[in-house]
Amino acid sequence: MDFREDRPEIDALLEEADEAFDKGEFDMAVRRYSDVLRIDFEHVGALMNRGAAYHSLGQYEKALEDDLRALEYDTEDEKLFFNTGLVLNALERNEESLEYYDQALRLRFDYGLAYYARANTLAYLDRHEEAVEDYAKADRFGVEYDDIYRFWGLSCEKCGRYQDAVDLYERAMDEVHDESVLCRIGYCFWMMGDYRAAEGFLHRAIGIDFGEGDACITLLALYSEQKRFSERDAVFRMLSGSEDGMSP
Repeated sequence: MDFREDRPEIDALLEEADEAFDKGEFDMAVRRYSDVLRIDFEHVGALMNRGAAYHSLGQYEKALEDDLRALEYDTEDEKLFFNTGLVLNALERNEESLEYYDQALRLRFDYGLAYYARANTLAYLDRHEEAVEDYAKADRFGVEYDDIYRFWGLSCEKCGRYQDAVDLYERAMDEVHDESVLCRIGYCFWMMGDYRAAEGFLHRAIGIDFGEGDACITLLALYSEQKRFSERDAVFRMLSGSEDGMSP
């Protein structure tokens, strides 16, 4: 079917839809993309963008339907495969999502966001060795999310690569001064047998957020392992006296 005579109307509707999407008016965007699809039901751009709007609205099944329909007409667009993977993650169909990230990366080897999304999925599935490789590629290809070094570090930690994890957590600290990252650094030093460094980082974490749960529990465990019971009990007393702290 030739839609050339309807092109000006389609272009005007797409402009409205894209503007609504950019403003976060996703319901309006869905309506305008749907208007395009009533004229040209094979319009890949309208299907892909309506799928993204449905995704933003939390209507994941509808988003997946649009993405899969778009892929029937275009199997060479890496962003379509990437979007489909994201929707499958949202639907907790994580193993399936990996297939779509693989396809996106087959089409574009330097697709940093696809490496990042695949790494997060692999980490969720406890496939941390593979996740570490993908986080490194995401970083290499320009992904600048604040959390990348934190997540990458956690996967290194899960693999027992504690020094690598420390290095990555310290890079994360350059972006966000976070007590939970200090806690992870402290834990890694403990695992490497450097108790003085571990204790120092755990105290720093508690100093930022007095009564911070993970740091306190880790410090208590460290003192217990070393049989430093008086110091352990002092932490208990400190916490039980805090406004929202734990009690022994």
